[in-house]
Amino acid sequence: MIKAPLVKLEKNRRSEILFWVINALVFFIMWFILFPNHPAWYYAVSSSLIGVKMLVSYVMAMRKDPGVLKQAEDVEFMEILKIFDPSEVCAECKVIRTARSRHCNVCGVCVERMDHHCSWLNNCVGVKNHNDYLFFVM
Repeated sequence: MIKAPLVKLEKNRRSEILFWVINALVFFIMWFILFPNHPAWYYAVSSSLIGVKMLVSYVMAMRKDPGVLKQAEDVEFMEILKIFDPSEVCAECKVIRTARSRHCNVCGVCVERMDHHCSWLNNCVGVKNHNDYLFFVM
C-alpha cells in the first residue's frame, strides 16, 4: 500500500481569490449571456444587493471565532493528564476536548463541535460560526 508523506498543512489564500473570480464570472454570465435585455438599473440593483449579501456573509463567516477551545493558563498539562483520561485531552493543543470537538490540522487549534475546515473561508466551521457559514452558502 502506498502512503502519502505527512506534510504540514497551511492556510491558503488561492482558494479565496478563486472564490471571488468565480463569483465575478457568474455575474458576467448572468448579465451579458442569460439576461441581456434587462434595463441597466435592474443589473445595478440586483448585483449590488447580491454582492452586499455575499460580502457581508463571507466576512462574518471568515472572521468569526469558530469556537476555539482555550487552554487553562494556571493548570499544567501533566496535572490535566492526572485528572482526565488521555483520550479526552488534545496532545497538540493541551486542552480538554469536549464530546464533538476536533483538532484542525490547518489552523492548529481544537474547535468545539467542528464541522470542517472550509478552504473558501480559510477558517474552520464550528459551533460559533455555523449559522454565518450557512448564510454564506445560501
